Amino acid sequence: MLTGLACCDDSRTVLVTLVTNVEGGTGEVRKLRIDGSGATAVLTDAGSLLFSGDVDEFAAVRQVVCLPGSQFGMALVAIGNGPFELVSFSLDDMQVADRVPLQGKTGIGIAACCEANRIYVRSGNNFVDDYLECFTYNVETGEIGDAPEWTARLRHVAPNFLRNPLIVTADCAHVIAIEDDPAAFRVFDANTGEDVGTDTFPGLAEVEEPDTITSVSCCLDLSDPPPPDDDDDDDEDLFVKEIIDGPDRNNDGEIDRAIDVKSRTPSEFTFRITFRQSHLPEGAVCIEDCVPWPWEVVECVSDDPDGDLILVFPAGKYHDEDEDLERRHAPQAVEAQASRPKRRRGKRGLRDTVIQWYPSTNDATLTCTIRTRPKSKSRRKFLPRKCGCLLINKGARAIDTSTSNPLLDADGLPLKSNDLFVAAMKDKDGDKRIDYTGNGDEDEDGLTDYEECERGTDPCDKDTDGDKVKDGQDPDPLDKNVPGRKRRRGR
Repeated sequence: MLTGLACCDDSRTVLVTLVTNVEGGTGEVRKLRIDGSGATAVLTDAGSLLFSGDVDEFAAVRQVVCLPGSQFGMALVAIGNGPFELVSFSLDDMQVADRVPLQGKTGIGIAACCEANRIYVRSGNNFVDDYLECFTYNVETGEIGDAPEWTARLRHVAPNFLRNPLIVTADCAHVIAIEDDPAAFRVFDANTGEDVGTDTFPGLAEVEEPDTITSVSCCLDLSDPPPPDDDDDDDEDLFVKEIIDGPDRNNDGEIDRAIDVKSRTPSEFTFRITFRQSHLPEGAVCIEDCVPWPWEVVECVSDDPDGDLILVFPAGKYHDEDEDLERRHAPQAVEAQASRPKRRRGKRGLRDTVIQWYPSTNDATLTCTIRTRPKSKSRRKFLPRKCGCLLINKGARAIDTSTSNPLLDADGLPLKSNDLFVAAMKDKDGDKRIDYTGNGDEDEDGLTDYEECERGTDPCDKDTDGDKVKDGQDPDPLDKNVPGRKRRRGR
């Protein structure tokens, strides 16, 4: 008769407890090995530990565990009318390592804590309250402490080989036991044995129907559930841009949000566009982004380079766009071209670098690296020339290639991503340094340099709209007709 079952840390060793000969009083712990995998896996006998009594005596072996992180196991064993004992044994040679008597006459349940080297044992005395004892053990030798760390009492449950009446929570903080008549859970502090009860854990309320709980899972975890992740938007539609790499002149582990004006070295940033629109058919979208003149595009790579089409129209050149697209064999790009706005032309030609991306799926990313252009042919200094807010790229827009019309959001407006920018700064406050984090305030108007870029004000001008009120005190720093609180002279 099978009386217990346990799987060990290596996931290849299984322990079973059974009674092999009732008349002869033989109980056994048998070690089995799992060889192979899947449908070809087989169990092979790898050793056993026998417990025998006299002819008139019965050797009971109930419940077994493998001790986590150890080469030892434990089982509940009783011979004849003797008390039940907690017996530890070696998994290598299946020999007894140690044994200690339990307070109850009947062994009921056993559970191990994987972190604190503790073993919890439940024993009973025929319908009188059960004992719950906590023992320590030595991982290296299998030796069990002479006396329990603590002992608690709980309502009796009848020994039943078909249910597990005792477990330890995953964090080794609590011991959970089941009780009968009426059926309920009992919770104990695993370190002290204090009866925590069920009120602390509303999910473990007393069970009225049925009258008996047959099992409790060893995966039960009473730790507080993690707070909901508001940023978990894996299933939400997205159309966003973010800077994922760039200079770190402060060596603080953060990407700079401010760069030097007329720097002697170029500034290089990498940004990523994430496009996820589950309601659209596959391959029916063109994503168009514009990178302003101070920047040049180094490269653009998508997460599906074989399936996606990426077109980059460099700034500073004139293009016959239709011919250019046709040479790339992109008929969907030609269809989408009709809806693209005309780009500004100057004496250098096109002022923006235009990126057109045709993702093969509607859950894709595009990663682009850009860097500042040289200020002159000598390449001794690099753009930008002036202090202020420097746009990295304008909000990308999505075009439906089947209609050549912009895609619309839930409000009926063209679907666009966010803008990306950095603060282009020079020393205006005379301290001979630039705060590359963007948290400085060079114009001393009460707003940080990066905050001004977010608001659209000039980080190098303390009064962007010219109404003689500092941007940090102005209710609308972009409209000089909106009055602000002006400081009166003499006060």
